[in-house]
This record gives sequence, structure tokens and C-alpha cells, in this order.
Amino acid sequence: MKKILGTMLAGVMCVSSVVSVSAAEIEEREAELRPDISIIIDDERTYFRNASGDYIYPILFDDSTYLPLRSIGEIMGKNVNWDEKTKTITISGDRDEYKNTTKPSRESREDIDVQIRKDFKIVIDNKEQRFKDANGDRVYPLLYEGSTYLPLRAIGEIMDNDVIWDGDEKTVTLKDDDRTVTDADSFESGKGKFSLEELKDKILKDAGIGGKKVEYIRVDKDYENGVWTYEIEFAYDGTEYEYEIEIDTGKIISRKTEKEVDDDKDGKYISDNKAKSIAAKDAGIKEKDIRYIKATLDHDDGRAVYEIEFRHDGTEYEYKIDAETGKILDKDVDYDD
Repeated sequence: MKKILGTMLAGVMCVSSVVSVSAAEIEEREAELRPDISIIIDDERTYFRNASGDYIYPILFDDSTYLPLRSIGEIMGKNVNWDEKTKTITISGDRDEYKNTTKPSRESREDIDVQIRKDFKIVIDNKEQRFKDANGDRVYPLLYEGSTYLPLRAIGEIMDNDVIWDGDEKTVTLKDDDRTVTDADSFESGKGKFSLEELKDKILKDAGIGGKKVEYIRVDKDYENGVWTYEIEFAYDGTEYEYEIEIDTGKIISRKTEKEVDDDKDGKYISDNKAKSIAAKDAGIKEKDIRYIKATLDHDDGRAVYEIEFRHDGTEYEYKIDAETGKILDKDVDYDD
């Protein structure tokens, strides 16, 4: 463990927040406690406890797995300190490495409320770090019952380690060998190296709109038959594009286009925002908590229909809404296993 983790953090790392916190910097959101997700470090299953000795578990939030920062600091052989006055978590110095391998009895999931802490700062070697997900969006620490959590990709960066996610086994592996990262800016193998942005550029050139500013609807990563791929949907100039591309090779596996037809010249249809609002209200979810995947106006047997797809708290919703009346014609709810 010393050999692998000993050089992972040469300087001081701290997580801090300004003393005066505005309401906009703290956001209450729903998440899911996931005791069923296993963490493997150096080929050994590891479980986390807080300072009081109670077990703490991974959290699933916005389709990303979050791990407790304090426990990661302990595993790295660093002291973990809290300064209430400055609201600063400092991880530095040396301590005996700690790894708890005693499995807790609890495995059931639980819906929980967490805080997104935009006021927290992550500082490594006196330099503030800002973490982003695979889509390039800023991600922030979560706070739950006094413990600070960071997403897998951020943990991997801090530990200078690879993070491997096995969806079938619900297992997260931290290791220091061949790169197999499930949420990263770039993916590398013996065949090549492509960042998400490079893959997007390749797709846009294939679509004949290279260099154009497009609206990305969905960017999902999938693993099937030993191959990592991106499924990317975007819209440009009234046309919706759907691509599947290999991450390692940049090979385009499939492509599909759909031309949007605007028959609403007389203003007789409700807006797409209104259709989204109808779907969200029916699902009983606040729109600000929803991640939309699709919102398109199509025609079904001569009827103008909005197709609305979105995700919330591990569940995917699909709605078909009459574009003239706003009536819900069909809906489907798919819960993640």
C-alpha cells in the first residue's frame, strides 16, 4: 500500500469554505445511499467509517458515485483535520494507513437528502482544484450527515489512481495499473487515446458540421462485449443526430439523423418548455431536479406529439404529450436495478 499510495499527495490538500455562505451556494437535493456498492483498493474490499466509528457508504447522485473524502485521506496515510472557525478540512502529514475490511451487515439502499456545497474549495499544494465530469460540467462536493463526499473521478485524480466501475458487480476498484477509467476526460489503451472533446469533433466532422456550435442532448457511456463506447445525441439547425463511437479507436459504430418538422406556424402548439413542465408535474418532480435527455416535436399518425425523456434519482421517465392539448398520451417509468 505504501508503494502505491505513498506519493499520491506530496503536499497539503484542504477542502474549505468561506465563513459567510449564501443560500445559492448550498443546494438541497435528493440522492441514494448505496451500501450495495463495494469498494476495492489494492485487490481488497474496503469499507468506510466516520470519526465516530460508524459505517458510512457510497452515495449515488445524478448518475455518479460519490465516496467519503475523510476515509480516502485515511487510506492515503494522511491526517484528516477539521477547523470549525474557517470551515476547512485539511488532509496532510503522515499517519498510519488505515483500511477497514470488516463488512457491515447493511446492504439495503435508502433515499436521502444531501447538500451540494458550492462554497467548498478543494486546494492541493496551495492551488485550488475544480473538478468536472465527462461532459465538462463542474461538479461540487456533497455533504451528508457531517461527511464530505466527492465523485469517483475526483477521487481518482486526488489519489493519482485509476477508478474502475463494474456495473454488473456494483464494484468500484481503485488501482495503479492499466488505465480503465469510467468517468474521465480521456481514455487511453494500447490502440490510442481520445478525449471526449476529440470524439465530439470527429462526430461533427462526420456529420458535415465540423466547427459548428451544436446543442448536446445526451452523452452516455456504455460498455458491451469488451468495448467502451459513447452514445452522443445533439441537435443543429433543425436536425437531431445520434451517434455511437468507440472510445479507444474513435471508430463510428452507428449514426442516425432525424429532421425536425416545424408545423407550428400558426402558434397552435404548446411550447417544449410547457410540455416539459406537464411531464415533470405528472411525475411529481421539481423541474430544477430533472436531467432532460430528449424533448422533441414529432408526428404520430398525423398527430403532433412531444416526446419527453428525463432522468431523476436513478429513474428514467418517457412521456408522449399531445402538442395541441397538452394531454399525456403515454408514459413509461424505468427504474434502475
